[in-house]
Amino acid sequence: MTDKLLPLDLRMANSTERAEVVIDWVVANVKLANEDKAIQELLGRNFWEIIRQEWPGFDRINHEFYEQIFTKFRPYWNASPAELALTDEVEIWRGQNRQNQQLGLSWATDRSIAERFARGLRFKNSEPVLYRTKTKSTDIALAIDDRGEAEVVLFERPKHYEEVPITIDTRESQ
Repeated sequence: MTDKLLPLDLRMANSTERAEVVIDWVVANVKLANEDKAIQELLGRNFWEIIRQEWPGFDRINHEFYEQIFTKFRPYWNASPAELALTDEVEIWRGQNRQNQQLGLSWATDRSIAERFARGLRFKNSEPVLYRTKTKSTDIALAIDDRGEAEVVLFERPKHYEEVPITIDTRESQ
């Protein structure tokens, strides 16, 4: 039955292209799946397998599209042991550049990691900002820690959050 889906090939895509390649794959396959419930289910289950494996390698994510597709494919989602291990309510943090006005789906359960993202990982952010919110574990699509980022990916961006001060980075003052 997997031969009914168009293939996904990420081998030649770099980290800034991978999220878009998956979007293109989803859009092409949704057209095939619209009339066939079995193909819709197959696509939904394959989508979550791909996202679990590939999300950590995504840069430049179209969060608005992924939020929509997460909603569409949520019926085919199953919690992994990492998601099942989360407490009922989780305090999460997001660090980013203030110039990036749109919040993303990726947050951290560790404040210090979010602060690193706020300051910038590859390049220094000109206006670092840190946000905090609490979410139910049932609102978390993925829990990923394979790169030591204590990352959680939400099904949808939070509507309620607060900006909090960033602690002083002693490495910058030395």
